[in-house]
Amino acid sequence: MNASVARQVVAGDAKHANNGLNLISFGTIHRAEKCGLVEPRRGPICQTLPGDACADAREQAERKIARRIANHPIPGKVRRFLTDYWAGLLVREHVKHGALSAEYLNALATVDTLLWSLEPKPEAQDRDRLVQALPELLRTLDQGVERIGMPPEERNELVAELAACHADVVCGMASGPRAAEQPPAQGMVEGDTPDTRQALEVQTLLERAIKRANVHIYKTAQNQPGCKGMGSTVATAFFPDGHVVVGHAGDCRAYLLRDEELQLLTKDHSLANDNAASEGLGPVPETAQERVVTRSLGAHVKLIPDVVTQAIQTADLVLLCTDGLTDALPPTFIQTTMSRHRDDPHAGCKALIDAANAAGGHDNITVAITRVDHSGSGPQLLMATMTDPGRTRPQNEDAVACDPQCGFVVVFDGVGGQNAGDVASGMAVYAISEELAKARRRYRMELAPTMPAGADEPATWDDPNELFAFNASPVKRDPRATCAEQTMVKLLGSTA
Repeated sequence: MNASVARQVVAGDAKHANNGLNLISFGTIHRAEKCGLVEPRRGPICQTLPGDACADAREQAERKIARRIANHPIPGKVRRFLTDYWAGLLVREHVKHGALSAEYLNALATVDTLLWSLEPKPEAQDRDRLVQALPELLRTLDQGVERIGMPPEERNELVAELAACHADVVCGMASGPRAAEQPPAQGMVEGDTPDTRQALEVQTLLERAIKRANVHIYKTAQNQPGCKGMGSTVATAFFPDGHVVVGHAGDCRAYLLRDEELQLLTKDHSLANDNAASEGLGPVPETAQERVVTRSLGAHVKLIPDVVTQAIQTADLVLLCTDGLTDALPPTFIQTTMSRHRDDPHAGCKALIDAANAAGGHDNITVAITRVDHSGSGPQLLMATMTDPGRTRPQNEDAVACDPQCGFVVVFDGVGGQNAGDVASGMAVYAISEELAKARRRYRMELAPTMPAGADEPATWDDPNELFAFNASPVKRDPRATCAEQTMVKLLGSTA
């Protein structure tokens, strides 16, 4: 299906919308405003609700919408529809039914589905899913628009915009929605270039890989005796040309060291941070209860990871680590140690783990450092990883894997006890490695990988079992890796 034909199928005949004709969108009837039969309400829907009841609901709706669209490049008309109109529907459902009602949660879920529908979909199976999902999505939007009372001219413009965007996505145009009105992600190079388009595609791919791992772990935790409550936090870094794309869920962190400045690229998903964000506050001191992780692999069937993109330069260092490091060492010490070992990431990993153990070693500690270099043959990634059980933990439930040739590194912090956390982190490695094997084939990245002297050769995505075996440090291997790997593969086989 070419783009022009797809747009005709999606849009139908938009110019006749005011005559009450139906708009066809992949077989879905998207009703236009009924010509003059209903006087549209002008302005936010909450103006029709009691002021006291509306104020808090409006604040929450605006916050939830803003959080969802923060990292999505979407057209201005869609953005304004969500902030000016759909937020009003959230207010109405909140006031009428409550914030935990099915009506309110369904309205929020519609926002997530709409944003997903506008994301680039390189894989044919994802485009097929979109075609199948569009009828229900557009039907839900249509019903909501009727309740909101959106002016006919704005409604018709929105329909035309969505039709064009969905046609592009269904036809496999990877650049995503047109006329997106969103500032580039932090550090993203502005402008429509092959590098930035590739970085946006990788963001989508990385998010999908994390979600896939989440579903595997969640199903296993629900269905397998002894695995109940297992899960894992995660931080990943993928290096398309000129950028690093970081995805995370939980309290694993990613840092960028440029020159002598250490920049935190992630924000912990903790109770304290969530509460601070909801109240518009900055970072706040955390109590033990407020440090509870609010997002992780396996906790819920649906997970929304954070994915950000940062431009990188020669000699930059990217650090991924679990909370066993950041709970033990302050950022200033981490910055100083990384700077001291800037040319030897392996030595930097060892120095950080030794320091965390010297500070008490109260948790498993995992560190991965990537140095970005360039040579005449192209970009080079010098990667080093290390994991250690710490001084007080009987076993290591962390996992780490890297592939310099593919340009990817990932750390996990498993939880659950009785080896369940070990299995969870192993399952996550397996699931994400399988997904990112597709990226390696798709992008054909020609990186020139180098490894520290004396370190093991990196495992590759071609064999996820070998990749999981890279769980252990190049200095000392974890004797439990083989057992955990067998358990993980057995569980994956029963849940696939």
